[in-house]
Amino acid sequence: MTLKKRKLIFYLLVALFFVIGAAVILYAQGWRFDAATWRASKVGGIFVRSFPDDARISLDKKPIQNDSSFLGRGTLIANLFPKTYDLELEKTGYDAWHENAAVSPSLVAAFKSAVLVPQNATSVAQGPVQKFFAANNTVVVQNTNGALSSDGLPIGKGTLIDEAKDGSAAIIKNNTNGKYSLYQSGNGGTTDLSAILAKSGAAKGDVASIFFDPRDPGMIVAAGPSKIWLIDTANANTTLIKNISAAATAKISAKEIIGDSIAAGTNMIAWTESEKSARSSDIMIYDTSAESIAASSTLPGQNSDLKWVKDGMLGILQNDGELYLYDTGTDSVTHIADDVKYFAPTADGSSVAALENKSMEIIPLTGNSYDYYRFNLPDIADARRVIWYKDTMHLFIEYGDRVSFLDLKDAGLDNFTTVAQGMAPFYDADNNALYLINPAQNLVRFDFPE
Repeated sequence: MTLKKRKLIFYLLVALFFVIGAAVILYAQGWRFDAATWRASKVGGIFVRSFPDDARISLDKKPIQNDSSFLGRGTLIANLFPKTYDLELEKTGYDAWHENAAVSPSLVAAFKSAVLVPQNATSVAQGPVQKFFAANNTVVVQNTNGALSSDGLPIGKGTLIDEAKDGSAAIIKNNTNGKYSLYQSGNGGTTDLSAILAKSGAAKGDVASIFFDPRDPGMIVAAGPSKIWLIDTANANTTLIKNISAAATAKISAKEIIGDSIAAGTNMIAWTESEKSARSSDIMIYDTSAESIAASSTLPGQNSDLKWVKDGMLGILQNDGELYLYDTGTDSVTHIADDVKYFAPTADGSSVAALENKSMEIIPLTGNSYDYYRFNLPDIADARRVIWYKDTMHLFIEYGDRVSFLDLKDAGLDNFTTVAQGMAPFYDADNNALYLINPAQNLVRFDFPE
């Protein structure tokens, strides 16, 4: 072989090295040749994690292997050219889930919580059911005749008032004499709460509101127009934490406790006091550990609902729809929304869902504006209440005759679906189950996928 030929081969090999090397580098950087457009473009991907994890996946109607396993839940669909894909999940017994997944160069569009809504319900109690409580696999039911049952066993007659969060007990009101009793599901025993309250001076009719402390099932809060008691059910004694004297209540400008505006949190109980003719409300905070008033603040207007958002942070909804946050530590009040008819904080206090008359807002409390959402829900005038799903990325929307399920990442409401026709929904986050009374007045349960 001549020297000229050897040089030519050498230069060709060098050129080929650079071409192949450049191609490898470009490939590693995500560049691909798109035969459909005859152009080179950086690719991206889609990551989807479905619940249930064995749902069938299709992309633009083509099946994709589901790679979810015990070691790693979720499927990465790689090497996708930038465009919008039709991503769909299906499984028998569940409503199909689909999303328009926009893929961008070098990025992965993530759908980390694609929850499929179950189609079939389990019967829990035959009707006609009027009211129920469900917690920790214990279900207490009241029918339209006032007959009460716990897990299907009769326990008497009356009206269900509240149930302990752990399902250990329920408060029942006797329809004949108006007395309150505590039913304990473990041993089926009852305790006369009205008798305990009478020892501390409570007369018949003094109690307008009574409920369990959500953080301590052994404690019960009872409130009337002028007094608030804390009942220790284990020791059958009470603590009077607020008392507006009879002399004060007789005055025209006297303050009264707004019975519906009272909330119990970790070592704190909050309530509203308002003068009968005033245009403002006082927020009172009682520290159950110190057994004293810990903080107070005054707001213009009349309060209609109080909820603890997280420790030391109280949500306050007023009759005119104004929604505030009250920080008890700094004694500061922040206005966060208006035109609100119902609000619900997440369990961890990271966000507040504000159901308004014309839209719904998800307001982040962590300072991350990316967690803000706004939805123009269909039939929003009929929406009554919202309930957070356990992953804080979904919500149940209660209408007058049905319950719907909303994915916060679903801006186009493509997966906004009706779970079922029914009323009085209750979500048991510990067991990931939704209870409701169906149109036949039977109590049913929808088990959502883990």
